[in-house]
Amino acid sequence: MSGETSARVDSEVKTGLSASLEGTCVGYVFASRLVLVDVGGVTIPMPWLGTAPWKGDTVRILKLGETRLCQSVYGSAIGTVSSVASSVATVTGDDGTIYRYPVRIGDTISAGHRVRLDHAGQIVLGRYAAEPPSSEYETPAGPPASSGGSKTFLPTASGSYASGVFRGPEVEVNSLRTGMYWYGSQIADTIPDGATITSATITLIQTYDQIGVASLLGSHNRKSPNGEPVISGVVSINSGGTFSIMAVANALKTGAAYGVGFQKETGYRAFASSASSGAITIKWK
Repeated sequence: MSGETSARVDSEVKTGLSASLEGTCVGYVFASRLVLVDVGGVTIPMPWLGTAPWKGDTVRILKLGETRLCQSVYGSAIGTVSSVASSVATVTGDDGTIYRYPVRIGDTISAGHRVRLDHAGQIVLGRYAAEPPSSEYETPAGPPASSGGSKTFLPTASGSYASGVFRGPEVEVNSLRTGMYWYGSQIADTIPDGATITSATITLIQTYDQIGVASLLGSHNRKSPNGEPVISGVVSINSGGTFSIMAVANALKTGAAYGVGFQKETGYRAFASSASSGAITIKWK
């Protein structure tokens, strides 16, 4: 941004020529009780009103004489839970925005519950026993009895670990290596917690086999390649093809697991990377 544009933005903030000027919080100077606000490409330090905004929050810039202050612009205070995984709730606010906040310790919530959103603390405070009297929310009609879904989930990453060290994207299985696919939270975010899974399969492309007997495929609880996960193998896989993984499907649905992988085996077997292998298809009702 040019010096002229920067000066114009600064001038508008000071003089109030732009009554609804907004920016984005990009940092803090807590020692001076200031936040850094990006306004059209210019970073301006200023005090805040109320609770400190989070990085990435939209803030509204106000003026008191020539003093600039900012205040967080928060969304709806109420929303409807769509899913809960690993104590983090996915909530559709009454403003239509999706929020993902941790659940307060001790609270028990699930899909369909109406909850209080504390944006300043980024937490779900608890559920409402009844709709607040001033709410304009209208409960949506329930789904038809035959409702359900089907979706294919592509892995977000793949690879192998040996002695805790990542060895590349190919999914290898031998006496020293474990191989796995990661899917993030996409499966848990898509399938309702109350749904019943009717079918779950994985399609694998085998690139090498020097084992000759089945390898055990199981689940793991890592969202991404950030350390070697523990794998509990339960499904026998002895080649490429499409295989049922109903044994681990419910854990993927609830967020107890975020991927699948192979335990160590004597010999050597390998499957293609996530670019062409590891697609999981789940059907539910």
